[in-house]
Amino acid sequence: MTLSTLPPKASPYHSLPDAQPAAMERRAPARILLVEEGEAIGQNVLNTLKKVERLDPRRVLSEEAAFDQMRAWHPQLLIVGDTLAGTTGLKFCEKLRESSTIPLIYLTPRLEMQYHIQCLNTGADDYITYPYDEPLLLGRLLCLMRRSYRYSLPPHPSAPRGAAQFKQSGRPRNE
Repeated sequence: MTLSTLPPKASPYHSLPDAQPAAMERRAPARILLVEEGEAIGQNVLNTLKKVERLDPRRVLSEEAAFDQMRAWHPQLLIVGDTLAGTTGLKFCEKLRESSTIPLIYLTPRLEMQYHIQCLNTGADDYITYPYDEPLLLGRLLCLMRRSYRYSLPPHPSAPRGAAQFKQSGRPRNE
């Protein structure tokens, strides 16, 4: 089956660009959108994501900016914090889930189990408490990407410990 005969994708949030096998290594980085107003935590997470070669992270501060970026840039995963300009992360998740099933990690300082359950029930696929460990954040992000888009991470000898690189192991699934 050639690329021109593939069926159209159902949603830009569930698919990655198709590539021929020879072009797999040159695949564009995975687009990660961080939605967090808090300056310290937002910059910290953004710096962590920038350490991974095959990620293309961006950060926005508000719900409105997040929806604008989703329409224009089509991120493949969201990381949503508790603090957003004009709303809360949980309200953003509720609104987002009305129209999208994009993979989402919720970022919170709260340790109460009941709050974590509320995050998951509101639409998060996973959550991270901060302060966080970089390898744990990246591990959960990569796990969610792997489940959603069939990504695998081969060992890379030059990668720093705890870092990972994206490499797609097959054609993305259509949903």
